[in-house]
Amino acid sequence: MKKIVVLIDFTEGSKIALKQALAISVKINAEVFALHIVSTQEKLNKAESDLSEFVSQNNSLSVFVENIVSVGSLASATHASLKKVSPDIVMVCTHGVKGVYQHLFGANILKLVQGINFPCLVVHQNMKTDLSLTNKLLFPIGPHPDFDLKIKQVTKLAKVFNALIVIYEIDRPGALHEENSMINAKNSKKYFKENEVEYICVIEDIEVMSVGYSRQTIDYAFKNDIGIICLMADISSNDEMFGFGDKENFLVNEQGISIFTCND
Repeated sequence: MKKIVVLIDFTEGSKIALKQALAISVKINAEVFALHIVSTQEKLNKAESDLSEFVSQNNSLSVFVENIVSVGSLASATHASLKKVSPDIVMVCTHGVKGVYQHLFGANILKLVQGINFPCLVVHQNMKTDLSLTNKLLFPIGPHPDFDLKIKQVTKLAKVFNALIVIYEIDRPGALHEENSMINAKNSKKYFKENEVEYICVIEDIEVMSVGYSRQTIDYAFKNDIGIICLMADISSNDEMFGFGDKENFLVNEQGISIFTCND
Protein backbone atom coordinates (compact mmCIF):
# COMPACT_ATOMS: atom_id res chain seq x y z
CA MET A 1 0.00 0.00 0.00
CA LYS A 2 1.78 3.10 -1.26
CA LYS A 3 -0.92 5.77 -1.68
CA ILE A 4 -3.79 6.79 0.61
CA VAL A 5 -6.37 9.39 -0.41
CA VAL A 6 -8.56 10.99 2.27
CA LEU A 7 -11.81 12.66 1.22
CA ILE A 8 -12.21 15.89 3.21
CA ASP A 9 -15.37 17.88 3.90
CA PHE A 10 -13.99 19.85 6.89
CA THR A 11 -16.15 18.08 9.49
CA GLU A 12 -15.10 16.43 12.74
CA GLY A 13 -15.37 13.14 10.94
CA SER A 14 -12.86 14.27 8.35
CA LYS A 15 -10.41 14.96 11.14
CA ILE A 16 -10.78 11.36 12.30
CA ALA A 17 -10.27 10.01 8.77
CA LEU A 18 -7.20 12.19 8.19
CA LYS A 19 -5.59 11.33 11.53
CA GLN A 20 -6.18 7.62 10.96
CA ALA A 21 -4.66 7.88 7.47
CA LEU A 22 -1.62 9.70 8.84
CA ALA A 23 -1.11 7.08 11.52
CA ILE A 24 -1.33 4.32 8.91
CA SER A 25 1.09 6.26 6.70
CA VAL A 26 3.71 6.39 9.46
CA LYS A 27 3.31 2.65 10.05
CA ILE A 28 3.63 1.54 6.41
CA ASN A 29 5.43 4.51 4.80
CA ALA A 30 2.62 5.45 2.40
CA GLU A 31 1.96 8.76 0.65
CA VAL A 32 -1.12 10.69 1.81
CA PHE A 33 -3.35 12.87 -0.37
CA ALA A 34 -6.14 15.09 0.99
CA LEU A 35 -8.95 15.56 -1.55
CA HIS A 36 -11.71 18.16 -1.32
CA ILE A 37 -14.41 18.81 -3.92
CA VAL A 38 -16.00 22.20 -4.68
CA SER A 39 -18.95 22.79 -6.97
CA THR A 40 -17.73 25.90 -8.82
CA GLN A 41 -14.47 27.48 -9.98
CA GLU A 42 -15.21 30.60 -7.91
CA LYS A 43 -14.81 28.58 -4.72
CA LEU A 44 -11.46 27.10 -5.69
CA ASN A 45 -9.00 29.60 -4.15
CA LYS A 46 -10.74 29.72 -0.78
CA ALA A 47 -11.08 25.94 -0.73
CA GLU A 48 -7.37 25.47 -1.37
CA SER A 49 -6.58 27.81 1.52
CA ASP A 50 -9.11 26.11 3.81
CA LEU A 51 -7.82 22.65 2.95
CA SER A 52 -4.21 23.65 3.61
CA GLU A 53 -5.17 25.07 7.02
CA PHE A 54 -7.35 22.05 7.88
CA VAL A 55 -4.58 19.57 7.09
CA SER A 56 -1.98 21.60 8.95
CA GLN A 57 -4.11 21.82 12.09
CA ASN A 58 -4.78 18.08 12.13
CA ASN A 59 -1.33 16.80 11.19
CA SER A 60 0.34 16.29 14.54
CA LEU A 61 2.58 13.60 13.05
CA SER A 62 4.11 16.07 10.57
CA VAL A 63 3.54 13.73 7.62
CA PHE A 64 3.80 15.34 4.20
CA VAL A 65 0.32 15.58 2.67
CA GLU A 66 -0.40 16.57 -0.90
CA ASN A 67 -3.57 18.66 -1.06
CA ILE A 68 -5.93 18.38 -4.02
CA VAL A 69 -9.02 20.52 -4.66
CA SER A 70 -11.17 19.53 -7.63
CA VAL A 71 -14.13 21.31 -9.20
CA GLY A 72 -17.33 19.52 -10.16
CA SER A 73 -19.97 17.25 -8.72
CA LEU A 74 -18.97 14.99 -5.87
CA ALA A 75 -19.14 11.88 -8.03
CA SER A 76 -17.48 13.13 -11.21
CA ALA A 77 -14.75 15.24 -9.59
CA THR A 78 -13.89 12.49 -7.11
CA HIS A 79 -13.67 9.93 -9.89
CA ALA A 80 -11.42 12.13 -12.03
CA SER A 81 -9.06 13.00 -9.18
CA LEU A 82 -8.74 9.44 -7.93
CA LYS A 83 -8.02 8.20 -11.42
CA LYS A 84 -5.02 10.58 -11.59
CA VAL A 85 -3.63 9.52 -8.21
CA SER A 86 -4.51 5.81 -8.51
CA PRO A 87 -4.55 5.17 -4.74
CA ASP A 88 -4.31 1.82 -3.03
CA ILE A 89 -7.04 2.87 -0.61
CA VAL A 90 -9.49 5.74 -0.20
CA MET A 91 -10.47 6.87 3.29
CA VAL A 92 -13.77 8.58 3.90
CA CYS A 93 -15.77 9.37 7.02
CA THR A 94 -19.49 8.85 7.35
CA HIS A 95 -21.53 10.99 9.71
CA GLY A 96 -24.30 8.45 10.05
CA VAL A 97 -27.87 9.02 8.95
CA LYS A 98 -28.27 12.44 10.56
CA GLY A 99 -26.51 15.77 10.40
CA VAL A 100 -25.88 18.83 8.29
CA TYR A 101 -23.48 16.98 5.99
CA GLN A 102 -25.76 14.03 5.31
CA HIS A 103 -26.01 14.99 1.64
CA LEU A 104 -22.25 14.62 1.26
CA PHE A 105 -20.95 11.70 3.29
CA GLY A 106 -24.04 10.67 5.24
CA ALA A 107 -26.83 8.45 3.99
CA ASN A 108 -25.34 8.62 0.47
CA ILE A 109 -22.16 6.90 1.61
CA LEU A 110 -23.15 3.66 -0.13
CA LYS A 111 -23.60 5.41 -3.46
CA LEU A 112 -20.29 7.18 -2.96
CA VAL A 113 -18.17 4.08 -2.26
CA GLN A 114 -19.86 2.14 -5.05
CA GLY A 115 -18.83 4.90 -7.46
CA ILE A 116 -15.18 4.78 -6.39
CA ASN A 117 -13.18 2.25 -8.38
CA PHE A 118 -10.74 1.62 -5.55
CA PRO A 119 -10.95 -0.09 -2.16
CA CYS A 120 -12.30 2.25 0.52
CA LEU A 121 -11.91 2.38 4.27
CA VAL A 122 -15.00 4.05 5.70
CA VAL A 123 -14.50 5.37 9.21
CA HIS A 124 -17.20 6.71 11.49
CA GLN A 125 -17.10 10.07 13.23
CA ASN A 126 -17.65 8.27 16.56
CA MET A 127 -14.51 6.14 16.30
CA LYS A 128 -11.20 6.83 18.01
CA THR A 129 -7.95 7.10 16.09
CA ASP A 130 -6.31 3.81 17.02
CA LEU A 131 -4.06 1.58 14.93
CA SER A 132 -4.95 -1.42 17.09
CA LEU A 133 -8.27 -1.36 15.25
CA THR A 134 -6.44 -2.82 12.25
CA ASN A 135 -5.30 -5.93 14.12
CA LYS A 136 -8.41 -7.99 13.29
CA LEU A 137 -10.47 -7.97 10.10
CA LEU A 138 -13.96 -9.44 10.09
CA PHE A 139 -14.61 -11.30 6.84
CA PRO A 140 -18.31 -12.17 6.46
CA ILE A 141 -19.04 -14.97 4.01
CA GLY A 142 -21.76 -14.37 1.42
CA PRO A 143 -22.96 -15.62 -1.96
CA HIS A 144 -21.53 -12.76 -4.05
CA PRO A 145 -20.52 -14.06 -7.53
CA ASP A 146 -17.42 -11.81 -7.57
CA PHE A 147 -16.25 -12.87 -4.10
CA ASP A 148 -12.71 -13.57 -5.35
CA LEU A 149 -12.19 -9.80 -5.56
CA LYS A 150 -12.92 -9.47 -1.85
CA ILE A 151 -10.65 -12.41 -1.03
CA LYS A 152 -7.69 -10.84 -2.85
CA GLN A 153 -8.16 -7.27 -1.60
CA VAL A 154 -8.63 -8.33 2.03
CA THR A 155 -5.52 -10.51 1.75
CA LYS A 156 -3.52 -7.44 0.70
CA LEU A 157 -4.98 -5.44 3.59
CA ALA A 158 -4.19 -8.18 6.09
CA LYS A 159 -0.59 -8.36 4.89
CA VAL A 160 -0.16 -4.58 5.18
CA PHE A 161 -1.51 -4.51 8.73
CA ASN A 162 -0.22 -7.96 9.74
CA ALA A 163 -3.81 -8.61 10.77
CA LEU A 164 -5.79 -11.69 11.72
CA ILE A 165 -8.73 -12.43 9.40
CA VAL A 166 -11.84 -13.70 11.14
CA ILE A 167 -13.90 -15.66 8.59
CA TYR A 168 -17.44 -15.16 9.83
CA GLU A 169 -20.55 -17.13 8.92
CA ILE A 170 -24.10 -17.13 10.21
CA ASP A 171 -25.54 -20.62 9.94
CA ARG A 172 -28.80 -20.39 8.02
CA PRO A 173 -29.73 -23.89 6.84
CA GLY A 174 -31.69 -23.79 3.63
CA ALA A 175 -30.86 -20.17 2.90
CA LEU A 176 -30.98 -18.98 -0.68
CA HIS A 177 -27.69 -19.47 -2.56
CA GLU A 178 -26.25 -21.44 0.37
CA GLU A 179 -24.05 -23.41 -2.06
CA ASN A 180 -22.49 -20.18 -3.38
CA SER A 181 -21.58 -19.14 0.15
CA MET A 182 -20.02 -22.53 0.86
CA ILE A 183 -17.87 -22.27 -2.28
CA ASN A 184 -16.78 -18.73 -1.33
CA ALA A 185 -15.85 -19.89 2.18
CA LYS A 186 -13.79 -22.77 0.79
CA ASN A 187 -11.99 -20.52 -1.72
CA SER A 188 -11.25 -17.94 1.00
CA LYS A 189 -9.56 -20.44 3.28
CA LYS A 190 -7.55 -21.88 0.40
CA TYR A 191 -6.32 -18.45 -0.76
CA PHE A 192 -5.47 -17.22 2.75
CA LYS A 193 -3.50 -20.40 3.44
CA GLU A 194 -1.62 -20.17 0.13
CA ASN A 195 -0.70 -16.54 0.85
CA GLU A 196 0.30 -17.24 4.46
CA VAL A 197 -2.34 -15.00 6.00
CA GLU A 198 -3.44 -15.93 9.51
CA TYR A 199 -7.14 -16.64 9.86
CA ILE A 200 -9.69 -18.27 12.12
CA CYS A 201 -13.23 -19.43 11.38
CA VAL A 202 -16.33 -18.49 13.35
CA ILE A 203 -19.78 -19.91 12.64
CA GLU A 204 -22.72 -18.60 14.68
CA ASP A 205 -26.30 -19.73 14.87
CA ILE A 206 -28.93 -17.13 14.10
CA GLU A 207 -29.22 -14.91 17.18
CA VAL A 208 -30.76 -11.74 15.76
CA MET A 209 -33.99 -12.21 13.88
CA SER A 210 -33.86 -9.62 11.13
CA VAL A 211 -33.89 -9.27 7.39
CA GLY A 212 -30.27 -9.49 6.29
CA TYR A 213 -27.05 -10.17 8.17
CA SER A 214 -25.82 -6.75 9.25
CA ARG A 215 -27.18 -6.51 12.81
CA GLN A 216 -25.75 -9.80 14.07
CA THR A 217 -22.47 -9.27 12.21
CA ILE A 218 -22.00 -5.79 13.66
CA ASP A 219 -22.85 -7.09 17.14
CA TYR A 220 -20.22 -9.80 16.83
CA ALA A 221 -17.57 -7.33 15.68
CA PHE A 222 -18.37 -4.94 18.52
CA LYS A 223 -18.32 -7.60 21.22
CA ASN A 224 -15.02 -9.04 19.97
CA ASP A 225 -13.08 -5.79 19.53
CA ILE A 226 -12.87 -6.06 15.76
CA GLY A 227 -12.11 -2.70 14.20
CA ILE A 228 -12.80 -3.37 10.51
CA ILE A 229 -15.57 -5.29 8.74
CA CYS A 230 -14.75 -6.21 5.12
CA LEU A 231 -17.52 -6.09 2.51
CA MET A 232 -18.05 -6.00 -1.21
CA ALA A 233 -18.99 -2.47 -2.32
CA ASP A 234 -21.51 -3.71 -4.85
CA ILE A 235 -24.68 -5.53 -3.95
CA SER A 236 -24.70 -9.16 -5.01
CA SER A 237 -27.18 -10.25 -7.63
CA ASN A 238 -27.81 -13.12 -5.19
CA ASP A 239 -28.65 -10.68 -2.39
CA GLU A 240 -30.90 -8.09 -4.03
CA MET A 241 -33.84 -8.61 -1.68
CA PHE A 242 -32.13 -7.06 1.37
CA GLY A 243 -28.64 -6.17 0.12
CA PHE A 244 -29.14 -2.40 -0.16
CA GLY A 245 -30.45 -1.95 3.38
CA ASP A 246 -27.84 -4.30 4.79
CA LYS A 247 -24.96 -2.36 3.17
CA GLU A 248 -26.25 0.95 4.54
CA ASN A 249 -26.62 -0.55 8.02
CA PHE A 250 -22.97 -1.57 7.95
CA LEU A 251 -21.71 1.77 6.65
CA VAL A 252 -23.56 3.96 9.17
CA ASN A 253 -23.34 1.58 12.14
CA GLU A 254 -23.69 3.36 15.48
CA GLN A 255 -20.89 1.33 17.08
CA GLY A 256 -18.32 3.26 15.02
CA ILE A 257 -16.79 0.17 13.41
CA SER A 258 -14.81 0.91 10.24
CA ILE A 259 -15.89 -0.72 6.99
CA PHE A 260 -13.51 -1.81 4.25
CA THR A 261 -15.32 -1.92 0.90
CA CYS A 262 -13.81 -3.96 -1.91
CA ASN A 263 -14.15 -2.52 -5.38
CA ASP A 264 -12.44 -2.81 -8.73
